[in-house]
Amino acid sequence: MSIVVPSETDLPVRVDIRWILDELTITLRNLLIDPNNRTTNKTETFVGDGVTTVFELTQDKDSENRHKIMNVKTLTINGVLQTQFKNFFLIYRKDYSDLLGKILFVTPPADTSSIVVNYDAFKSLVFEEWPRTDLTTKSYPRVSVQMITAPGRDRAVGGKIQSFNIPIQFTVVAATRSQVENLIMEIKNIFAFEANKHGFQLFDYISTPRIGPMLAHGEDPNELVYVRTIDYVIPNQYEFSS
Repeated sequence: MSIVVPSETDLPVRVDIRWILDELTITLRNLLIDPNNRTTNKTETFVGDGVTTVFELTQDKDSENRHKIMNVKTLTINGVLQTQFKNFFLIYRKDYSDLLGKILFVTPPADTSSIVVNYDAFKSLVFEEWPRTDLTTKSYPRVSVQMITAPGRDRAVGGKIQSFNIPIQFTVVAATRSQVENLIMEIKNIFAFEANKHGFQLFDYISTPRIGPMLAHGEDPNELVYVRTIDYVIPNQYEFSS
């Protein structure tokens, strides 16, 4: 399956929920501290040839064909830091199975250039999916990232442009109330900083949160898991409609 990598001129006028969810997921994977320390940090190096735009990381898939790459922490070319979703993209999604674990550069790195990629692999705290409550306690805590809905309205005659406010929900599931509260506060604090609130490539900023109530799931009182959500809105995104 092919994939369209957006150009810089495309980004202000397009909405692709998959890329937006990826950017939010990777942001949390880079900044949230996993109490269970489930990730393994890796560093790989490549050499550019001025032509190649796709480089495959070695920690790609295991025997069950599950994707291992969790997030790129840093990527440099000749020591110059590159920006994900601007200078390069990393494919995490199974619907692009032929590109899983591969870095796609917008511009091919120059001939003989040194490419250094530092990334996390194997396990993660943050998942781009509906939060699961059917796992063992060793699988918690977990944080899910998902879009709730994205209503739009026409902004031009004939519906050539639409405006979207994109509600995003982070759901924390953990075996104890304290772990849920700690992670909710960590997420809130991450996006309270101006650099993190406005430091995205695919949208301008993320809004002030709404925190939901603490809920308990499970039939056995000794095996309960606790769930709490924190909701944000990404405002004023646009795309050209068909």
